[in-house]
Amino acid sequence: MISLIICRAIAGIGGGEIVSIKDRGKFQGIIHACYAIASVAGPLLGGVFTDHVNWSWGGSNYAWDSPVIIVLLCVGILGYIMFGLVENYIAVTPIAPPATQSGLDFMPYFLGLTICSIISGQLFSRTNKIQFRIVIIFASMLVVVGAGLTTMWNENSGYAELSGFMIIGGAGIGLIAPSTILCIQELVERKNIASVTILSLFFRAIGSVFGITISGAAFNNKLSQLIRTFPSYFSTQSIYNIQLLPPDARTLIIHVYALAFRFTFELILLYSALLFISSWFVGNIKPIHI
Repeated sequence: MISLIICRAIAGIGGGEIVSIKDRGKFQGIIHACYAIASVAGPLLGGVFTDHVNWSWGGSNYAWDSPVIIVLLCVGILGYIMFGLVENYIAVTPIAPPATQSGLDFMPYFLGLTICSIISGQLFSRTNKIQFRIVIIFASMLVVVGAGLTTMWNENSGYAELSGFMIIGGAGIGLIAPSTILCIQELVERKNIASVTILSLFFRAIGSVFGITISGAAFNNKLSQLIRTFPSYFSTQSIYNIQLLPPDARTLIIHVYALAFRFTFELILLYSALLFISSWFVGNIKPIHI
């Protein structure tokens, strides 16, 4: 409990008003950039550990030859063996093989997000002539463009093409994230800054939950709908055994999944359009430098 109190106190100091209002944008941009970098580094390192590194512990609280460590090592080894057997012979969707690659695949998105988060923060720290509304509208336009381009994706699209789409969308989100926080902080008294910041982050998290849930449901429903038009031996699980299918069936299944993804991307385009419309209702607020 003491450690929790100390850690929360440090977090509170970090979240407090420890920089000038003029520099607030600069640090908000850096904070959002750190989040983006961590979002890349976390899955990437997790994938690397999963693919290439063995976890080990002991020797600190217990000797390496103590019964506790020996039992834990045996259980760990048994767990790895069971994991390997399940991944190879039982799992319909094995998670280990693409772990590292999945982290790398999202790097273009987070690259755009990171760079533009820093740019947005620096912009509002260096000048008070630009309205938050202008940047948010421009950023939402980038998000719409990125989402619109993503709807053009199909099974024949290359990774370079998709990377460009992700960079554009990431750049838009990177500009919006610090801008909205800074904008709402300018609208309230100093004593209410912490409250509105937390509320903003809370509603952002809630929106993410609903967005992911709705998009996932839309993808699954569209996929099931498309699969039902095929012979009975096709199912939503066919993609996991795609290498065992005949070439014609394999091509058909890939195409169906691409159509389901495109439907989901069109839904994301709708989210982006709502963002663009909402951005026009932001007041004509400018940063205040003191």
